[in-house]
Amino acid sequence: MECVNKMEAEQTASPDICKIIQELAVKHIIHPDTKLMHQVSGTTEGRVYILMVDEQPRYVLKSEEAEYLSVVSQFLSDYAASALLPKVHFTAPDNSYIVYAFVPGTTGDERGLKQEWLPRLTVNLLNHYREVEQSDPSLVWDDHTLNGLDFAKNEMGSLLPEADFELVVSIAIKLLVYREARPDYWLHGDCGVHNFVYREQQLAGVIDPTPMAGPLLYDFIFAFVSSPDDLTMETLLAAFELLDHEPMEREELVWEVVVGLYYRIGVCLLHHPHDLPAYLEAWNYWKALVRE
Repeated sequence: MECVNKMEAEQTASPDICKIIQELAVKHIIHPDTKLMHQVSGTTEGRVYILMVDEQPRYVLKSEEAEYLSVVSQFLSDYAASALLPKVHFTAPDNSYIVYAFVPGTTGDERGLKQEWLPRLTVNLLNHYREVEQSDPSLVWDDHTLNGLDFAKNEMGSLLPEADFELVVSIAIKLLVYREARPDYWLHGDCGVHNFVYREQQLAGVIDPTPMAGPLLYDFIFAFVSSPDDLTMETLLAAFELLDHEPMEREELVWEVVVGLYYRIGVCLLHHPHDLPAYLEAWNYWKALVRE
C-alpha cells in the first residue's frame, strides 16, 4: 500500500503521517487504498493533510495542539446529527490528530444568495446547538466582545468617527445585561463564509470550528455579517424567524448586528480590504436603524 499519491512526485510525506494512514487503513477506519495527496496548510501549531481514495479527496487529517483537537472532536461528535458538519472517523487517544470526512465544494465568492444559505445554516446547524452549564473562564463573554471592538477600532484608525465607537461600546454594554439572563451554548466560534463550503451555490458544509461557549446569537450574527452582500433587515429576519431562540425585541436584534458589523469592518480591513465599500454602506444602513 502506497502512502504518497503519484500526484505528489516532488514532495516527501512525513513518515509519521504515512504510518498513521497505514495503521488506520489496516484497522478499517479509513479505506484501504487511502493515499496522501498533499499538505494544505502548516503552522507551528499543526498541519492539515488531504487524503485520497481513487484519486478523489476523501478525508482530512489534522494534526494540532491536543487541547484544541479535543474540543474540536467533541464539537463535531456532539453535533453529528447536523448535515453540515463533517463526520469524524477517528481521534487519536492522545488528541494529537483527528481524521474527518472531506467536504467537497468551494469556498469564496461562489456561495449563492445569503437569503438562501443563512436559513439553511440556521436550521441545519445552529438549531442543533445545546446549552452549556458554564463558560470557560478564558472565554468570558464581555471580555471577548469588548476586546473585539478595541481590535476593530485600532484597525480602523480614523476611518469611522470616534462617536461611532462610543455608540457601539455603549450598545455592547447594554447587551451584556440582556445576555446575563440567557444561557450559553456550545458554539462553532468561527462561523463565517470563510469556513463554509458550497456546491452549486448551495451551502454544503461548515468546517474548521473554534469551539467556544457563548450566546446563541453570536454564531448567527457572525455568519450574517461575514460577507458584505445582502446585509439587510429582511434577510436577517427571514433566517432569525427559523432560529430556536427565545423572543427578542427588534431593537436588541439590531444592536447585535451593529456590534458584530463594527467588529467585522476591522477584520475586513485586515484580510479583505476590497470588501470595505460594501461594509461601509451596510454600516450606515444599520446605524440608521439604531437611531430610529
